[in-house]
Amino acid sequence: MLVFYAGFGRWDGKKKGLTKTAYEHESAFFILDNEKDIRELLHMGSTKAGMLKPCYTHPEGARLDGFSESDKYVCFTPKHLKQVNGKERYLTGALLTTENIAKEVKPKKKPLIQQRRELILKKLIYDVGMEELKSFKRIEVWQKLTSLDGFLFTKRTKMDETIKGFFKKQSLITFR
Repeated sequence: MLVFYAGFGRWDGKKKGLTKTAYEHESAFFILDNEKDIRELLHMGSTKAGMLKPCYTHPEGARLDGFSESDKYVCFTPKHLKQVNGKERYLTGALLTTENIAKEVKPKKKPLIQQRRELILKKLIYDVGMEELKSFKRIEVWQKLTSLDGFLFTKRTKMDETIKGFFKKQSLITFR
């Protein structure tokens, strides 16, 4: 089931030669695949989800950098802050309600490469900051984007028509 979650949590990913753990705030679509949680959500209106899976089918789907759909073990564990014995502690689980269920299970058509690239650029702007990125050359920003998604942003060492075209069409950042 496709659900939207906004909050803090821990990513865990394992594949041959790479194990990664990352704590991040996410605001994206995930896959809820625990049958008990799905039944509770559909029939009772809410559930406490302990684990969510990345979503590769939605353009705003959550993903762990460096991992893809073919990697078997990738999960996101929602965490929430709670007072326990006078101390703040992060506890596992997130309350999901019927409001979290995606209105549309799949996008009507696959987003264009330009649109998918712009979503990654938005993430980079959020992570690095607009002012810092504006001081870079276009090729330098492209290289940072390549480190986030090497499939959409193929490795380049100099400016070419692909890079020029991407930055000309997008409206998220203007360079000095």
